Amino acid sequence: MAVLPGAASVPVVKILHHNHAAPATSLHGGSIALSSSPSPRLSGSRRVAESRGVLRASGRPLSQQERIQRARLIRHHRRAPSPLICPAPAPPMAESTVAAAAPGGGGAGALAVDRSALGQRLLALGRGRLRLFLDTADVAEWDKWLPTGIFHGVTTNPLLLERAGRECSVDALAKLAHMAFDLGAQEIQLQTWGATVEEMVDTGKRLGIIDPRVVIKIPATVDGIQAARQLISSWGFRVTLTAVYASHQVLLAQGVGAQYAAPYLGRMDALGKDGKAEIIAMQRAVSATSSATRVLVASVRAPGEVSALAAAGVDTFALPPAIVARMLHVPETETAAADFERAALAQAPKDN
Repeated sequence: MAVLPGAASVPVVKILHHNHAAPATSLHGGSIALSSSPSPRLSGSRRVAESRGVLRASGRPLSQQERIQRARLIRHHRRAPSPLICPAPAPPMAESTVAAAAPGGGGAGALAVDRSALGQRLLALGRGRLRLFLDTADVAEWDKWLPTGIFHGVTTNPLLLERAGRECSVDALAKLAHMAFDLGAQEIQLQTWGATVEEMVDTGKRLGIIDPRVVIKIPATVDGIQAARQLISSWGFRVTLTAVYASHQVLLAQGVGAQYAAPYLGRMDALGKDGKAEIIAMQRAVSATSSATRVLVASVRAPGEVSALAAAGVDTFALPPAIVARMLHVPETETAAADFERAALAQAPKDN
């Protein structure tokens, strides 16, 4: 008899099927006793063992009658749970997750759900792999658009800092990062700088230690790729290889373990390249090689470019504020919303 840790003592239970006893189960003072005695009709030199109510024979082959008996027991235990399995008790739920409903709030025994946890689950399900970034260093634009909740984070670079009148220094970027986090950004991408690999690595390290939510951007040059490798493999920082203009460059980003590769869609088109085709080729390469690197599309010039690339499997975009405004303000939608509101007010109960 084998004894396993279990629960309180209950009487021994036997399950009978076609006059053949299955192994008995008993619970003794905090332990589970499993009895695997063979069926009396099949004992002796045959040495037929029972396991979870299924006969398993050793020695010479079973007779036809014994095979029928064995098949019956197998069918029985496929239909019903095994008596030898005691499911583990479910972990206790926190009071904040489930609580008895107040009188009049759904009846006795009604449960109140943790709406915050449910909301986070719904957000994750709805977004899938989609990840949108607000592509600006202008804090006023952050104030306007981050509260919409559609953005995963913020992307910046020295040119965007220049346009926003922001200082390009580690201290200034640290303050900027914390402002983004206070507004709900889950990530901010800050670009390192330097004339050599060593300088880029040194600045990158100083940016990386600002906060774990900082992603370090590095141009996809030879020196930049070497700096990215050091920052990733030696220091464990997340990196975006940026200023990507050719589909093969995504393989370089994968090679050093970059989390993102950022192609410039609009700039590729301006140079006479087919930016959409290049980016789709990048996404296919990433998918075909089972890489976790994301193709982060920047330099977006029209909302339709985003939906077209998303339909082709691209899931990560850096959107400038002007594009965000065009995506959110659709005249027909706003007209319909105004009509709904007018009708709701017209049909509201009138005070006497």
